[in-house]
Amino acid sequence: MTSIFTQILVALSALLLLYKLWSKKHRQNSNSLKSAPEPAGAWPLIGHFHLLVGQVPVYRILGGLADENGLVFGLRLGLNKTLVVSSWEAVKDCFTTNDKILAKRPTSVAGIYLGYDYASFGFADGPYWREVRKLALQELLSPRRLETLKHVRESEIHSGIKELYKTLNKLHISHVSIPSCNFPNRSIQERCGYRRVVRSDNFEHDYNDDCWKRYTNGTQGVESTVEVRSVREHIKEFMYVLGQFIVADAFPFPPFSWIDYQGHIKSMKRITKGLSTIFERFTRFGHTRETIIKATVSNLIIAGNDTTSLHMTWLLCLLLNNKRVLQRAQEELDTNVGRERWVQESDIKNLVYLQAIIKEALRLYPPGPLAVPHEAMEDCCVGGYHVPKGTRVMFNLWKLHRDPKNVGGT
Repeated sequence: MTSIFTQILVALSALLLLYKLWSKKHRQNSNSLKSAPEPAGAWPLIGHFHLLVGQVPVYRILGGLADENGLVFGLRLGLNKTLVVSSWEAVKDCFTTNDKILAKRPTSVAGIYLGYDYASFGFADGPYWREVRKLALQELLSPRRLETLKHVRESEIHSGIKELYKTLNKLHISHVSIPSCNFPNRSIQERCGYRRVVRSDNFEHDYNDDCWKRYTNGTQGVESTVEVRSVREHIKEFMYVLGQFIVADAFPFPPFSWIDYQGHIKSMKRITKGLSTIFERFTRFGHTRETIIKATVSNLIIAGNDTTSLHMTWLLCLLLNNKRVLQRAQEELDTNVGRERWVQESDIKNLVYLQAIIKEALRLYPPGPLAVPHEAMEDCCVGGYHVPKGTRVMFNLWKLHRDPKNVGGT
């Protein structure tokens, strides 16, 4: 009996020793890669949140921190570890070497309330995200579908130009002036007024009203105009709330969601309810299908509205502040298209200089300076640094596009 007990004790001791050696080796392997540097001055509990507060946009603050700490650095935002990436090499690590590991979105209050409990593929991840993304690409954004809907895009362009021309004739003016683009802090839309195409002391015409009337029910009149402006305000609020710091995201405990002292969760519920009423006109199906379609429609409309208008505003501002570039673009259009017909999509391949202008505007002023964050599902390596499981990865596109190693100037 004593002999058996001794054998069991020796076996257990050996197993414990082997486990200890394995654990030590595993930790050494994990620690062979150092952690990403972090800015100094982190506070207890909130971490580096206080560094991101102020009038300066967050992407510029992160760009300054990248200059001090390197193009790949870490932040502690509440209880969440975050890796901020601003270099091409590290981005390649994320989307080629570690694409499957980083194919996850962080949980967020916005995903629950604005994303229909992660039914919207902008907030979703995993198998559901892959299926909805595949569906959207095949049925909505495939070359065949885009060709089928070509007449819709052409009709929108024609309607827009005609409305603008008609409005200018009413005002008896020959040109539209747009303010200078020197606005470091205020919203570009607010400074340039992209929503109001033409405005004077005694007349104001908002072309977006006409677009949204066609977008929703196609009707005219006072009631339709009020409704359309309500839709637009909902989308404006959606984009605003989406960019706000939510305490419950940094500290994912029920009390922070229940208290909602910022009022953002209440706003999200109200916005989602308002948008749902609008999108339900297009979707009268069963509950599950309705939610999925509504979430997908919402994602495409909202993501395509603000980003496109913001990019067009920057593009026009840059052209109006660079007369030589504007003149050369006009000359290219005159040479390849002429002045007797509309520009067709088939002309785009010949408008090389105009394409370069659009790409340069996107480089300098991306509509989303900070890309949608990802989350590591396993330990991995990014930019030579160890990234533990659960780390959120944020991409600063504004800083990335201005890396002097990759571009000639800023």
